[in-house]
Amino acid sequence: MKRNTGIILTFGIIVLTIALDFVPNAALEDLIFSTASYIVIAILLWIEINHLEDFHFDRFSLVIFVVFGTILRRRFGVAGEIYFMIATWTASLSILATLLFKRQKVTATNYRWLWIGLITSLPIMLIVVVLTSKSPLIPGVSWMPYPSNNLVLASIREIVYRFSFVAPLEETIFRGFLWGYLHRLGWDEHRTFWAQAVLFWVLHFPKLFYSPIQFFIVIPIITLFFSLLVKYSKQLLPSIIGHTIINAIGPVVQYAYFK
Repeated sequence: MKRNTGIILTFGIIVLTIALDFVPNAALEDLIFSTASYIVIAILLWIEINHLEDFHFDRFSLVIFVVFGTILRRRFGVAGEIYFMIATWTASLSILATLLFKRQKVTATNYRWLWIGLITSLPIMLIVVVLTSKSPLIPGVSWMPYPSNNLVLASIREIVYRFSFVAPLEETIFRGFLWGYLHRLGWDEHRTFWAQAVLFWVLHFPKLFYSPIQFFIVIPIITLFFSLLVKYSKQLLPSIIGHTIINAIGPVVQYAYFK
């Protein structure tokens, strides 16, 4: 029963991701996706509390959820945002309870892999910047424009945005729960590795319409990179860090040198 609930919730959030691609308001899309993801993740953490290693959870990854789901969460200032915030704060407090009361159930973070994820993401980011130098900047990037053209401030704001709405959520859904549940369904590691990677790539299909090079080259490269980090570290933190660096700093570098 618990396994079925987890599978339904995981694939439900993936289907929601597809549906949200047709929402014209980028801020509303981010709010719906992030809030729904936080709720699902908080529920599944308690359902799978005795098997969190199957989903590559580590303690510092959960800290990121708590911090960027509450005090450092990016605000958009749109109507009705308070209701999304209340739901996200509630889910974040549930995740905090997991850390406080079930800490022994969560794998200790291997910080060596944090540095590996950080350092190896830098050359990948530069490759992505070069490949996309003639492509349009990602629609909806939250830091542009700044009256002062302060790229340091732009980078910080974009990092906060990516931690709040993108990297931890996507990595947990695909390299965490989807990976773990496919493995439980009897898929071996090789099939699981490629299944979640291909699905993650395909779900970025909107990029096909404005930047084919991103869809056919960049997304496969970074998806393979994130997946390898999780495969060998057995933790989500390295891929969360790498994902954030590439998505947050990459557009800033692209803007500074190519636009």
